[in-house]
Amino acid sequence: MSNKTIVTAFAVMTFSAGLFAENKPAAAGLPKRNDVTMRTLRFRDVPPGDVMDPFQAIKQFQATRLEWVYLNDWSPREKEQVQKMLKAGLVFGGSAGGQLQCWVGDTNAPDWKKKIATLDLNGNPISLPHHRKWADPYLIGDVSNPDYFKGHVEYYNRYVDLGATTLQRDDAQSTSDGAVQKYGAGFTKTGLAGFQVWLKKNLLSEELAALGITDVDHFDYGDYLRGLKAPAGDDFERFKEPIKPYWLKYWKEVATDFYVRLFAEVRAHAGQPIPFSCNNTSFQIWDSITSLFDFGISELLAGTANPSHIWERSLATRKLGKVQVFGTPKTRGEEVNPVTKTILARKSIAT
Repeated sequence: MSNKTIVTAFAVMTFSAGLFAENKPAAAGLPKRNDVTMRTLRFRDVPPGDVMDPFQAIKQFQATRLEWVYLNDWSPREKEQVQKMLKAGLVFGGSAGGQLQCWVGDTNAPDWKKKIATLDLNGNPISLPHHRKWADPYLIGDVSNPDYFKGHVEYYNRYVDLGATTLQRDDAQSTSDGAVQKYGAGFTKTGLAGFQVWLKKNLLSEELAALGITDVDHFDYGDYLRGLKAPAGDDFERFKEPIKPYWLKYWKEVATDFYVRLFAEVRAHAGQPIPFSCNNTSFQIWDSITSLFDFGISELLAGTANPSHIWERSLATRKLGKVQVFGTPKTRGEEVNPVTKTILARKSIAT
């Protein structure tokens, strides 16, 4: 296998190995000690044997699991690729992000995106910073919206119907409560109405009065902030006022509930306890959101692709009784010598 083949393959795919608790067998559907996971993102329309052909890399690296796979348009070609993987004996895992592309529903109305996207204080849809310059900025779905939830469940169910036995969620944090914390999201009709109910349920009348809320049944947090001339969007992260900590706590609970219900609905549809993985960041972080998932799959960075980081994160994972799949390092667009990148990838796998 030539260096050219390895470099090209790694530029497109992530090969990984799981880290496990000592003497603990893998639960049903989770990666096993001898598994090799490959991430392909999308099936590219290339001839068999091409360096971009996932089957070529599967043979070279003896992969046993193909995960973190997005189906672009659910075309016959993509479905055929999935069936080919399954017939070859690989575990297939479909993936979804929190963007509106991973949603099934009526897209004929001209304002359908705004109806299910999360919004800033000024009513503008939110997207992640690195998506904003794209032709399609990948608007983030509103996890408090029942219509978004229903369509997102249906998107995952399509993978199950194709034969997926594991599922993955990309950007598990930043497209839920993280969007509220960092990008000023959450100011939708369902989000604001839910916060009103949450305040009434969780705070005493004395606590509400101390916050200046005298009529919680008619309290609108958006109107309150506009009265304070609060900034919208990313600038809201730095804005401080006494009610905001409760707003953030509320959204953490909304995001948690969203995932718990999502897992239950999809597993009920599948008729089996399908495991869910998430991209728990390039630092392999386990927090209150990522810990809801059964295992983590995430790329390393050039700075974290070292034995010390991998060992420390492996210990943290073991303490939680979970599995971490480490992907080869990404460079975040930095110019890196292909040979150097290949060597770093090989060292990561060897570790």
